[in-house]
Amino acid sequence: MTTSTTTRAVALPTGWLEFTSVNIDGTPSTVCQAVTTEHLDTKYPEDGFSGHPFVYAIEGDYALFGPTPDDTYTVNVDYYARFAALSTGTNWLFTNHPTIYLYACMREGSLFTMNKQGAAEWDALYRSEVADLQKHDDMATHSGSALRVKAV
Repeated sequence: MTTSTTTRAVALPTGWLEFTSVNIDGTPSTVCQAVTTEHLDTKYPEDGFSGHPFVYAIEGDYALFGPTPDDTYTVNVDYYARFAALSTGTNWLFTNHPTIYLYACMREGSLFTMNKQGAAEWDALYRSEVADLQKHDDMATHSGSALRVKAV
């Protein structure tokens, strides 16, 4: 994403669901903090002053930065995105963990045929696969190390 000096709004990436980090390139790099649109409008109105942004809010399909950027900045973001629709091909989850789809479908099929025991067995397999995927995702997020609180 790239900011502009003419507006504080930057279009959100395609499929955007939620940011996990927002950083603005520069010396030094700035980690932007999320605020409410009310806070942004009160403290950093669009027709107010401009400067190096350090806060943002989400409004519709746009990220609004405050203060209004005084220059063009590159915004590096990490975010959660929607999966691509299956009608356009396969998505990451289907490619890497197809058993999650299989077990969920088998569970639903068992429920449809009123096979409660079968549904319970498929549900257990489904939940196990999802838990395993979540565990691996959590380890990747924290580089396999435990989180620590740094004393100041």
